[in-house]
Amino acid sequence: MPPLVDSAYPVIFGGVHAPLSYYRRKTSDRKGLFPGKNVTGVVSAFNYVKTLEALHIMLPEVHRIVVVHSGVWSWLDAIARDFLLKIRTNYRGSGFPDIRFERVTTLGEFQQAISRLDADPEVDVLSAMLPVGLRREDGWTASRQQVLDWLFAHQNKPGFTFSVSGVRRGFLVSAAADPESIGRQLGRQLIRIFAGELPAEIPIERPAESGLYLNQARASQLGIQIPVDIFEAARQVYTTMAPVTVQ
Repeated sequence: MPPLVDSAYPVIFGGVHAPLSYYRRKTSDRKGLFPGKNVTGVVSAFNYVKTLEALHIMLPEVHRIVVVHSGVWSWLDAIARDFLLKIRTNYRGSGFPDIRFERVTTLGEFQQAISRLDADPEVDVLSAMLPVGLRREDGWTASRQQVLDWLFAHQNKPGFTFSVSGVRRGFLVSAAADPESIGRQLGRQLIRIFAGELPAEIPIERPAESGLYLNQARASQLGIQIPVDIFEAARQVYTTMAPVTVQ
């Protein structure tokens, strides 16, 4: 956590992409586990199971899934381990597709892995999970947009993600937290702080609302017909693969 923790300034975070336990620590004046006495917020929740269930309905013939993930920081490895644990717990012996993970730390490793796996006939679904922090050859860090621009220009197999922004950019499907709902939760927490409550008195929350998000443009590009029941169940269907801009 940054130096603002335990400072005199109230801190509210939203959309933290790591297990909640990674950000918690004991404070001297609280029995509970919190990042700090001046910190609260809303964590992000990666819905691994529902995302893969939707993918399995869309692509019932899938037998092997490979997830390429960044291992630049320890919290990224923690997410990958959490993903693997959830899948093994929910789908052990159920005939669900085999899932394999590959860890990369540089942009070159990422591009080589994607190109190799995209050409592998034994791989049916290929997904890049949080491809952030990847170093380029010049020593600079590649931006997420740079990585995804390259990915969607070179990958010809379907992939999934765990965020709405990822689906907007071009991933096929995700069961994800609703970002507008998270914004409303953060607003309510902020109102409580303005009313005089301390951040440590406001519980850290999980997203209150989530849904299924699809990208029809990517499905059409890959020649995938989205089943009607999945289409109707979607909270939102995107029809373009435009880069997500900050407003």
